Amino acid sequence: MKKYLNVENEKILCVSSICCSYLVAVRAVYTYPEFIYVLVMWLLAWVLLRLNTRADDRKKKIAYTVLLVLILFYASTVHSRATAVWIAVVFGIVYYGWVYRKSLVSIPVCLIMGAVGFVVSQKGIEAVLAYFVNASSSDVSNTGVSFSMGYLLEDVKSWPAWVNIIIGQLNEAIIVTGGLAVFAVVAILILLWKGLRRANNEMAVVQKLSPYVLIGSVFLAAVLVTIGGQSISWLGGVTNAMFYGGDPDAYRAVTYFRYYAAYVGPLLMIGISFFYHKRETIGKLYPVVCVITGLLQGYWVLCILPYISDFNGSCWDFAPFSLTRGFVDEIRLRTYLPATFLVFLVLIISYILYRKNKTQLILGVLCVILIYSYCYNAVYHEGYRGQKNYSYVDDSVQLLKNLEKEGILPDKIYVEDASVDGTGQQTKYLYQFCMLEKPVVSEAPPEKKTVAVFLCQSPEVWSELIDDGYVYGKIAEHEYIYVIGEQLKEKIEETGITLSAVY
Repeated sequence: MKKYLNVENEKILCVSSICCSYLVAVRAVYTYPEFIYVLVMWLLAWVLLRLNTRADDRKKKIAYTVLLVLILFYASTVHSRATAVWIAVVFGIVYYGWVYRKSLVSIPVCLIMGAVGFVVSQKGIEAVLAYFVNASSSDVSNTGVSFSMGYLLEDVKSWPAWVNIIIGQLNEAIIVTGGLAVFAVVAILILLWKGLRRANNEMAVVQKLSPYVLIGSVFLAAVLVTIGGQSISWLGGVTNAMFYGGDPDAYRAVTYFRYYAAYVGPLLMIGISFFYHKRETIGKLYPVVCVITGLLQGYWVLCILPYISDFNGSCWDFAPFSLTRGFVDEIRLRTYLPATFLVFLVLIISYILYRKNKTQLILGVLCVILIYSYCYNAVYHEGYRGQKNYSYVDDSVQLLKNLEKEGILPDKIYVEDASVDGTGQQTKYLYQFCMLEKPVVSEAPPEKKTVAVFLCQSPEVWSELIDDGYVYGKIAEHEYIYVIGEQLKEKIEETGITLSAVY
């Protein structure tokens, strides 16, 4: 911000860095690929700003173009949804060329390296997934992006569901930031519109604000592509849940901030910088922001909330403001509505601070909201989820590690393809995460296996294993074992687990 956006106030820089760091959808008490992906997006923002300052230097432009492609390549290996940011960067490059009549990047390097990098990253992911599928005899979930527009044409009821997903996800950014995100988005859209028109009386300002134009175009495009893609890929499930009694878990789509949250940090950064230099714009935009916020919140309360008012999977960004523990407390309207009241309260406070010439305190308000929400969900969302997930495998993992120390743990660990009640986390992934050196296979052991361990949650389903010579035991609640092999049986019984040849 200081180097490329000319923000000199140290206090503003400090608070801004905190806000941008805490504006995330997941907390660092759980394992997500988003943590790395967020870092990659900040690296992308940095290299784009470097390219903007080196657009007229051919050699340095080539070097930074190579770095840009490498960052995009790495992003594709971190998260399969990085396809959205590839599209967004291409859009940003084209838009930059239209506005400034010059190339941001080295086109030959982009075309050659970009094409190769994209294909290699996709093939590499496919190869890795194929390895894990072969090792575990099951598909790896949540690793692909696919959608079809056909559903919109097949069922007219999918249209309101489609609108609900889009409006709901846009509204999520409003809730997370107390409505202040609307200021930044409106300012960026106005600036991008000026750049698109290229009016002679506006180009001087557009030229001066090239860092804002570049970052705004790329990351706003990434947000829109991501929301658009999700609105189609989740559409069938949301339509079924809304109108045909389908699985309500699909309602997560209407509040799914997680997939586009990685792109909003850089947008917040340029929004803060913009209003730092143009304080008076806050007053000019205030009526527009209030109208947009009111419309989105009104649609949310009247058209979306009735469907999800008792569903906990959509409550996480609302829960901190109603003091709701999503996995424990009953979910109802009071879980969601306080967040809406907070949005309008923050807008009122922001206007008062603006009128009293204390706009810097608005940033402090945002900082408090983001830190509080982060800490609350770190305890009652990811924290609780992680503890509950681990409680379904912890005793079994300890047993496996003891067997491994004794040198008698088989080369493969067989587990039931089960999940944790309440969180939906598949236990096979938990076992694999805890036992990195051993392949975890989510199926029953092959016939005629003489030494094997099979872990499960529903032992009655697998009782036929006893006919194959296995013995059965209870490790802990939700954790059961079938084992074959005399040495394994002896060591397991030494731990206090009672094994029986009868279920």
